[in-house]
Amino acid sequence: MVDPEILALWKESTTRLRELREARLQVKEDARAAEARFIMEVWSNRSGSQWKRDGERYCQRIKECGITGVRLMTESQSSGGYSLSKFGEDPASLLRTCLLIKEQGLTVGLTTWPEPTKREIDRLIDGDERLPGLPQLCVDTDARLLEFDAEGGNWDHEYVRGFKDLDEASTYLHSRLHAKRAELGGDFRIGVSTHHGRTTKSYTILSGSREVAGVPTPWVDECAIQVYSKYAADEPDRWWGAKYGPGSFQEAGLKKIKELQINGLPEAGLGVPSWNQEYPVHAGGGRARPGEESMVKAMCAAYAQGCRNLCLWELSFVMENAYVLEAMKAFASALVEPE
Repeated sequence: MVDPEILALWKESTTRLRELREARLQVKEDARAAEARFIMEVWSNRSGSQWKRDGERYCQRIKECGITGVRLMTESQSSGGYSLSKFGEDPASLLRTCLLIKEQGLTVGLTTWPEPTKREIDRLIDGDERLPGLPQLCVDTDARLLEFDAEGGNWDHEYVRGFKDLDEASTYLHSRLHAKRAELGGDFRIGVSTHHGRTTKSYTILSGSREVAGVPTPWVDECAIQVYSKYAADEPDRWWGAKYGPGSFQEAGLKKIKELQINGLPEAGLGVPSWNQEYPVHAGGGRARPGEESMVKAMCAAYAQGCRNLCLWELSFVMENAYVLEAMKAFASALVEPE
């Protein structure tokens, strides 16, 4: 039997989230169109209990940084299938967190680690006796985005079950998700995040397409290629001015997206770092480079190449590293939209 207190919290959260969604949909210029001009978000690997304790403080710093939304990791990579492990397997905890964030005027995205097995894809789409499906949760929370994180070992050939290969698993996942989104009347976007170098595995979830009015169209609405230019003493390729250093790595990530796009889609996005951004004098820059300079160089390079969708990894670094706030202020002042 469901705990009456949890049931009451669920009803209260869903009612308020529904009100927020209806208010958004009544706005003549839909909020989705406004977001499309420039998206600056942050991934959160924080738990539901951490959000309950420190959520207001998180939101304050997020807004100080000019960040427009939060992508909540709903589970850990090692969860062993679809779950809400970051929220104690409690949908009410997730809804409460989303309500807190949205009441602060920020958008919400839900990010999960998919597995290429028919059983887990069906659970993710439809839910089970314990959890609603993720598309339903996206509607309930008025999420901007349902995102698949394919950077690690979950979306891999060795885990395929019930399909002949990753391509078939990807087609099944996306066709089911698109059908469920239409069935629910959801307007959340579908996204994929993955590392720049994982072309042979995780890009299978990103590169497929379907026919829309006779035109080949990607399954995915937007992507976030993770291009984490960060200082590492034993990796000269990541030093200042090197191919994986600030600026050059972001340009490489956008080039990779263009190779995968069909008719300019999916929308190009990048995951950018907010840790290990301080470069010592020996790391190729001719002088020590402060963290804010490295971050600004990376983000400005992406912006100059036309990227209008950035997401920082991760919220804990945004909270801990003072240079992140300085970088975000400097980046905001450097933005000049073309007429």
